[in-house]
Amino acid sequence: MSGPAVRREEVLSLKRPEFWAAAWREAHERATAGRKPVIDDRAFWDAVADSYGKYTKEKGGGRVKAVMDFLQAKGVLERSAGLLDIGAGSGIHTLPLAAHVREVVALDLSPRMCAVLQARAEAAGLANITVVNRAWEETDLAALEWEGRFDLVFAALSPPVRDAESLRKLMGASKAYCCIVDHARGYRNPLLAEVWEAVLGGAYPGGSFEVLYPWNYLYASGYLPDLHFIPDSWEVEMPLGEAVARYTRSLSRFVPVTPEIAQKVEEFLGSRSTGGVFRYAHEGSLCILFWHV
Repeated sequence: MSGPAVRREEVLSLKRPEFWAAAWREAHERATAGRKPVIDDRAFWDAVADSYGKYTKEKGGGRVKAVMDFLQAKGVLERSAGLLDIGAGSGIHTLPLAAHVREVVALDLSPRMCAVLQARAEAAGLANITVVNRAWEETDLAALEWEGRFDLVFAALSPPVRDAESLRKLMGASKAYCCIVDHARGYRNPLLAEVWEAVLGGAYPGGSFEVLYPWNYLYASGYLPDLHFIPDSWEVEMPLGEAVARYTRSLSRFVPVTPEIAQKVEEFLGSRSTGGVFRYAHEGSLCILFWHV
């Protein structure tokens, strides 16, 4: 027996960008409902800046090479090009991008991340990187004369791109191309999800990025976005104390961390450790969303 017929109005709604904008907004609201953070995003990223990526080893060529290969195949990394990197962090993508183009403006809300990025750029001899310490939400494109300024606007694993409004703003800075790199099937830190379930119970709320929303929003708005998937495989090996501090801090972005919760985090991660060293391996996928404005 077949299921209920899909009404014509429901099908037509899928062709309207307003439908996908609302669905994306609702997904973000569900993911952030009930949060009682004791540490804000700026403080969190400041705290992890110096060790960010220090204990992670990617398998194969890694995500950065895969992203660079994709952009080079698209022909957008030209010597004359100017790029904006939103949520640049410590420069994991910024530095390799800067080696191929005229200029990269790297934007990040964390002062410490910006300092790390600046030091890495200077050490690499890259003088074409301009580091801007500013949250994307607080960035006024008109005031900065960034409207339609950049050949490519790029955002990799960037929390500020979380709804249709922030996506349109990202597009507003581009005169040619946009590119978003994020987790396939929504951001879901696999280890934090396990810590959450073991310590707090229930399912980790994760983030609200799911390529289903921006791809359909763009397509319904008349764009032809290219969607490409790449492997995301990595291993973490770090001192147990560092792991406990990192994931206790991560939980504090959602809820107050009591001494009891901190103890449970230590016990859980300790059960996954040997000789005071915590190890974890992940096999997943990232998506690259690329389109012409």
